[in-house]
Amino acid sequence: MELRARLIVATLSLLAHCLLLCCFAGVDFIYNGFRGAANLSLDGSASVLRGGALRLTTDGNHLMGHAFFAPPVRVRLRGERDAAAAVSFSAAFVFDIVTVGRGGGAGLAFVVSTSKALPGASPGVYLGLLGRDNMGNSSNHVFAVEFDTVQAPGLFNEVNDNHVGVDLNSLESNVSEPAGYFADNGRRKVPLPLDSAQPIQAWVDYDGRAKILNVTIAPVSVASRPRRPLISQPIDLLPIFKQDMYVGFSASTGKLTLRPLVEFPHRRSCTRAALADTLEEWELDHPHRFPYRELYKATKGFKNSELLGAGGFGKVYRGVLPRSGDVVAIKRISSNGWQGMSEFVAEVASLGRMRHRNLVELRGWCKRGQDLLLVYEFMPNGSLDTHLFGPAGEPRPPLSWEQRVRIFRGVASGLVYLHEEWEQVVVHRDVKASNVLLGADMGARLGDLGLARLYEHGADPGTTRVVGTLGYMSPEVVVTGRATTATDVFAFGVLLLEVACGCRPIDPVTGVNLLRWVRELGVKGDLVHAVDERLAGCYDVKEVKLVLWLGLMCSQTRPEARPSMRQVCQYLDGEVDMQEAMVVFADDDPVDLVSLASLTWSSCATVSAGPLQGGR
Repeated sequence: MELRARLIVATLSLLAHCLLLCCFAGVDFIYNGFRGAANLSLDGSASVLRGGALRLTTDGNHLMGHAFFAPPVRVRLRGERDAAAAVSFSAAFVFDIVTVGRGGGAGLAFVVSTSKALPGASPGVYLGLLGRDNMGNSSNHVFAVEFDTVQAPGLFNEVNDNHVGVDLNSLESNVSEPAGYFADNGRRKVPLPLDSAQPIQAWVDYDGRAKILNVTIAPVSVASRPRRPLISQPIDLLPIFKQDMYVGFSASTGKLTLRPLVEFPHRRSCTRAALADTLEEWELDHPHRFPYRELYKATKGFKNSELLGAGGFGKVYRGVLPRSGDVVAIKRISSNGWQGMSEFVAEVASLGRMRHRNLVELRGWCKRGQDLLLVYEFMPNGSLDTHLFGPAGEPRPPLSWEQRVRIFRGVASGLVYLHEEWEQVVVHRDVKASNVLLGADMGARLGDLGLARLYEHGADPGTTRVVGTLGYMSPEVVVTGRATTATDVFAFGVLLLEVACGCRPIDPVTGVNLLRWVRELGVKGDLVHAVDERLAGCYDVKEVKLVLWLGLMCSQTRPEARPSMRQVCQYLDGEVDMQEAMVVFADDDPVDLVSLASLTWSSCATVSAGPLQGGR
């Protein structure tokens, strides 16, 4: 049997893709994609996507999925003297794993089993193969080669969290080795992290007559297969194999998520050169991969004349796709090692599957060597930051108050979607004016989810490294590194003040802190003095007071005192009376709490007259 497949494993913590060539006893199975494939058996969370790819798990925790080729394969034959013998077989995998964060998802395995259902199997560290109750049972009849990036101390006696193992009826591997390959004709072992973000090929060969199993891995960049295998072990598969077995894949998610996809190439020939050429052609549900040459041509070779902006993340270019003529924005991420790769993966794995009118749409991606490219819809009016504080040599007409109100409501709506309406909680962690982009109609869309943190609804988000932009970062993030939805609310509050006042959160010349300045004006009952003077009085005073007080409410020191983004929208829409809210500042803020309580509602008594009129 000859199987040719492409396996993609995509998670919030792991991205991998795998090309499989497998031969059993000369029987051929050829698939040109899985759509309409009658000979494919799925269970668990496995499903076939509209593009023909096979997805083994979704983005949930503790899931598992199996995909087996429905017809059984004859793996146990009788010889000349009527003695049973296991057949010889060979398999080759090409995979690429990128880990984001720590802890991994779980792992993946190529499986030969007597059952497609794998009864008793569990997710997580059990890889969807076996479970606690049937570990080591001779009745399992399961053979697997695992590529594991997670160590389970006290369970399986694994060598480390980066190993290749051979499993016989148990996940306590018969043999396990730290991942690596032998160079210099087998004289020198080179460590090879499975999650190194580089294409890796693996070979699994079993000689049924000699009863020898060889497992070899090496980077695809290595010109030829290493002469010395990573694992070479005498193993008798005859007790494992019954006469007919099923061949397929198993994957599971643990505390983090793992979503394997499988699809098959259209051509029968599968040379190493062909593998290298198609290696990057993996994709999630959406969007798709662009060929590098197409993006190179679209940007005129990434010329400076096409440059839209630059920052710590890299550069953004205007591009015209040669085939469709569509204008797009192409972000070329700086390859800052693991960090650059993690932000690239975060955007593909999260933003690529989100759809909301107030989020920038990710059209596609490309990875070529150290070039990490993301393709977005083009926002012709650029960033909100450039309209507020554009270059001196490029004067722009000031945004009207109505335009600013529409921007407030658009960003707030996008954050409600991220916090409450998507399948997981998404904390943006970098809400700021330069990440708000404006379309042809000046509608606001929030972009750049490279720093986003995702977790399950109702779960503890945990702590992480401190990220964000000075002036927008909440006090608790600076102190603890703990980012929650309240972190985004704080940044949104600063954004409200910034846009209404036309001042940066921290003035680059004077060093004045915008939030503290507006707070002081609020205590004095002189909030309107903070409004952007470029508006020249062309605004509704009631609306201005509502926005400024709402900005102060969102940016309170204590996160539990801040409203949710849904409540923010209710304030902006007039569904909740602003007088029902209370703004409280920390003891170390230069604010008299007693006078604030009286001044807030006397000076803001007319604020709750109705919703903002800027529209969406």
